[in-house]
Order: sequence, then structure tokens, then C-alpha cells
Amino acid sequence: MIPAKPTLRLQKLPVLAGVVVLVVSGIGLTQTGKLGTGVSAKRDAVELPAPPPTVEFLGATVPTGGQTWTPGSQTPTVWSDDAMLLWLRVKFDDNQMRSDVPLVSVTDDRHRPLTLWLGHSDSNDLVEVHVKKGYDTTVRNLTLSVTNMNGALLEQKLPDLPPTHAVDLQGRPAAKPFARVLLVQGPRGQRLAALQVKRKPGDSAFIVTPLAETYCRLDPSRPGQRLIIAGDDTFTGRIPVPNAGMNNQVELRIVELEREVLEEYVDIEGLALEVQGGQPVLVSPKEVVARTNLGHLVRVQAQAFGPLRQPSRYRRVVMLSLNYEKEPVRGDLSAAGTIVRAQFIQPTPASLGLERVPISVYVNNPPASQVVFGFPPRSRSLTTPVPNIKTGPLGKVRLRLTVVQPRIHSIRTEVLPIESVPASEAAPTLLQEFQPKVR
Repeated sequence: MIPAKPTLRLQKLPVLAGVVVLVVSGIGLTQTGKLGTGVSAKRDAVELPAPPPTVEFLGATVPTGGQTWTPGSQTPTVWSDDAMLLWLRVKFDDNQMRSDVPLVSVTDDRHRPLTLWLGHSDSNDLVEVHVKKGYDTTVRNLTLSVTNMNGALLEQKLPDLPPTHAVDLQGRPAAKPFARVLLVQGPRGQRLAALQVKRKPGDSAFIVTPLAETYCRLDPSRPGQRLIIAGDDTFTGRIPVPNAGMNNQVELRIVELEREVLEEYVDIEGLALEVQGGQPVLVSPKEVVARTNLGHLVRVQAQAFGPLRQPSRYRRVVMLSLNYEKEPVRGDLSAAGTIVRAQFIQPTPASLGLERVPISVYVNNPPASQVVFGFPPRSRSLTTPVPNIKTGPLGKVRLRLTVVQPRIHSIRTEVLPIESVPASEAAPTLLQEFQPKVR
């Protein structure tokens, strides 16, 4: 709607036949065609800055015996490396997008940031701030700061942390260290520990777990504590060592894995070969369950569908999907996954008039596991398929399964010094950073 008294601002525009443009403050009016034939108006959008979130400090407590005070109705998880637990209440405006999330930091009187871990309680507004151990004996006069891009939202003085002392590291320094532990600069001034490993080609991988540092023993059962190293290139990744800049040494548990290749065979019945829409299709009317010669369960998914439309190019290729179920694994091997490759060996694809039969295999690996070994190379046969596709039931089909799985080669413990990056070397780049943010 046009206001009663708009303010006109004349602007010199190119003269167009039958077009008059008026520029009005706050409103753009455009008349098209002949004068008076039509008017369209659109109000300019004015985007106001969102108000900052409200942050309230509720209290601080030192965990004792796994119990701690909490303002919520549920008791939070307390880890063995927690030195202090802080509570914040962060409230956002109802219409505010949480893109400007505040940053939380705890520093001492020398402006050294301590390692934190943040978590949410039973309420969306309640935030747990876990101050980690591993600080040295000179930490005092702590300050909690909460900031965002517009400045400080909260500053709070904190009580002193419990006294710390050096722990007895169990491992011994190695004559030929497995890796280097370097201090790198974080985005907020904190000093992070980076593990740098120079790999050599070979069928080996490593699972590295930090057990202790100079001023703290760590909990290896916590999620995200293990670091998996695989491949032939130089590896550089952050290891979860709290307050790395205040420690001199770190104790690592190193599990060396090697590749184990097994061959299994399984007989599948109930498959048929059909031609649908001019394209050959491998059909399984129902799910088929069978066991390999080593006793592992194989499930062939039911499939009876062909192309949705007439293919533009005729291909002598059919596909098959199956599940390979292995026994559950625990401990160190739960971090490394198994891969399986399947192949038709009887009847052969060429004897059925097919060029090849790609088989996709799903393996029930543990959650968050990582595949560290690949398949060995194989020779491909270039057998010419018979001219006509042999449709109908296939009878008993034998598949060969190539299983690649990890096996523990050795387990050892090493104590490595935490080094500063020499001036002659470039600081390593970490693949990921963990920022203590309120979300």
C-alpha cells in the first residue's frame, strides 16, 4: 500500500518508450505500458541485528567419587579426567538463528586456556562445562569467559582447581620412537597435541590410544580416544590430550594390525535369470539365507525388478546384493572394519551369456569402525560370453568370498616427549579442530 505522503526522490534514468519509473523512499513504484495502466509495490526488507543470547553462570563444583551437584534433574556423566564442572544457562531469542554461537574459555592468570568439554543437560538451556585435568602446578586465578562476535557476554571468577601432581608413566622411551608428538597452535590460542607418523609402505595399520600425560591419567574407554592410522603417506592428526602445552610427556598404547585375507565359499539356491524390458535381470523371489564353509551367515536380498524404462543401450550385466554377517568383535579390533568381495565361479557369467555380475556386499561392522586394509590385486579373465543369454532358474550358484580383516600383530606402550615445532619446520596442519561451542 502507498503511504499518504511519500517522499519523492527524483532520479535521472534512461528514457524508455512507455515506461516511467518513480523512486520513493522506502517504496519502489514501477508503471509499465501506458501511464495509469498498473502499479506494483514492494517494501524494502530491513534486516535488524539479532539480540545476543543471555548467558547466566549457575555455579561450579569439583566432582568427588563420581557424584556432583547439578541444577538439573539428571546427574551428568562425570569422567575420571574432569577437574571441575561448571554450569551455564544460555537462552536464545525465539526468532534468533543460532549461527552466532558463543565461545566458552577458561584461562588462568597467565592467560593460558585450559581444555574444556561441553555438553547439554536435560534442559536445552542448561550447558555443562567440563574443565579437564592435566594442568600443571602453576595454574591459579581462573576466569570463565563467554564471548561471541559482538564481544564479551559473561566474565566470572572461578574457585581454584584441586592441586595436581606428576603421575608415574608406565611405558619407557623407545630407542626408535614410533612417532613425534608436536605442539601446534589452535585457533583460539590453545596449544594442541598432534601425532605425526611417517609411514612406510606395507600391510600394517595402527590403533593409538593415549593413556596418560605428565600430570594426568586418561580414560581410554571414552568415545573418540582412539586414533586409527592407515595408509602409506605421512599421517598427522590431533590426539585427545588435555592441556598438552602444560605437559612434557605422553604415554601411548600402540596396537599394530596386519592384513589377513581369507577365502570362503557359499552355495546360493533360488536365483533365476530373466529379461525385462530388453535387459537381463538377476531375480531372487525371496530372501535366501546360507552359510559359508567357515560358518559365516550370508543373506541374499530379495530382488525382482528390472529397468523402469527401455534402456538406450543393451548391456550383458546383472547385479546382486548380499549381506555378510560375522561374529561381534570387541576390544581393539572393534575400531577396524572388515570388507568382503564376492565373485560368481559356478556357473561363470560367460556361460550364462553375461559379461560380468557385480556383487555388492554389506558387512555388519561395528559402529564408528574404519576400514584400514584394501583388497589384494586380482587378475581379470576376458572370456567371451556365449551369444544367447540363458534365462530361467540357475540352480545351485557357488560364490567365492574374499574376506579382508585386521589381525593384531603386536601391542606395546611407549612414552614420547611433547615437542615444540622447530623454527626450521612448518607447523603441521590438522584435519579437524574441536571448538568448545554452545549449541
